Amino acid sequence: MHDLFQESFSYSVEEINANDSREFLIQFKKKWYDIALHEYKRQYSGTPPINFIFKSVFRNFPMVRTFADVPFRVLIIKDADDFSMDIQQALRRTMEKSSRTCRFCLICENLSKIIDPIRSRCVIFHFTPLKQSEIGAILRYIATAEKVVIEDDALLAIIHLGKGNLIRTINFLQTVAAVFDGEKIDADSVHQIANQIITYKVKEMIEFALNKEFSIARKKLRELFIQHGLMGTNIVEQIRNISIQLPIPADWKASIIDLLGTFELRMRKGNDEEIHLSAFLAQLGVLKLS
Repeated sequence: MHDLFQESFSYSVEEINANDSREFLIQFKKKWYDIALHEYKRQYSGTPPINFIFKSVFRNFPMVRTFADVPFRVLIIKDADDFSMDIQQALRRTMEKSSRTCRFCLICENLSKIIDPIRSRCVIFHFTPLKQSEIGAILRYIATAEKVVIEDDALLAIIHLGKGNLIRTINFLQTVAAVFDGEKIDADSVHQIANQIITYKVKEMIEFALNKEFSIARKKLRELFIQHGLMGTNIVEQIRNISIQLPIPADWKASIIDLLGTFELRMRKGNDEEIHLSAFLAQLGVLKLS
């Protein structure tokens, strides 16, 4: 890509991630956030939801003129399989209208979650997962280059938590190195950070649900099940602990814990933990807290 666009790479190629938060887009993709905000203000008040921002990027990026010799721009979309059907339909319409001015590079783990109209418009490349030894060699190279002192057991723990996703694994190494800056990192340090990340993700999920952003909350729930490999009982325990610590009135906490108990009982009697926890998140959005 760099060889193709050369000096014009920075304004001819844009990269977004389906899991980018609104705060991330405001900080690192402010140009696109400001455009989305301007469009949103024409019809509504407040700030645009994350889905609106993504749709705005799809609409506007292909319309920006390119000054390179190459007659098109490139939009790279990571974790595209995490987009909802609604956003994927918006992307499909953009792909239909902008085929002459823009190329789309979609990166995903689960191809079956990409809708057929998008798949039919793409050339599909399948890549086999890297071996554990290959991922370990890459992590060791990065650690040496960045002067990070890390034990072999800690590297193995990071590889295990990354579940074969190299980007996720490198990001986790970066997080651990930043927390233990200058210190020797062992396996216990890695697991400590992993627990903190899960706590943060569960807290984020609850906050999205309370703010009536169910689709995002459910996406966070699926991450806990799939990416972090948690069981429903683990997630329930995390929700219970975090709900008690939330900066909200005591009667609100009691209402949330009571609702959680109801769905925990249903979950233990049923077969699909994700369905019952998704229903719990939906009920959090309509829970009358006053």
